[in-house]
Amino acid sequence: MDFLLDDKLDLMLDGNELSVQKDEETTLMTAFFTDARMSKQRGYWLNIQSSEIWQYDQSRLTNETARELRETAKTISDKLVDYGLYNRIEADAYVKDGIMTLEINCYDTKQLVFNKKFAV
Repeated sequence: MDFLLDDKLDLMLDGNELSVQKDEETTLMTAFFTDARMSKQRGYWLNIQSSEIWQYDQSRLTNETARELRETAKTISDKLVDYGLYNRIEADAYVKDGIMTLEINCYDTKQLVFNKKFAV
């Protein structure tokens, strides 16, 4: 079960009860961005042993870095699709207005169910 997060990434409460979400956004964001240790390894509880997105936080803003980030995101996306989280995940990375941006689009069947841009 995915818990709904508010804009500050805190758990969303509705009448003192935790709200849940149906689009698996929390699982997706955790798999992409968690940099916590588990079993002495970085990563997430799924078989994504080292979500390396955190490494791009202080990288140079170049097209080569964007390409590397895109490949890292694609690896994570493929694993999440293999787990059945979504039918398809498209991840793109690019530099725009001096900001490294990671854009993620997730689809169930042919319908877009999740679209977000993250400043990395």
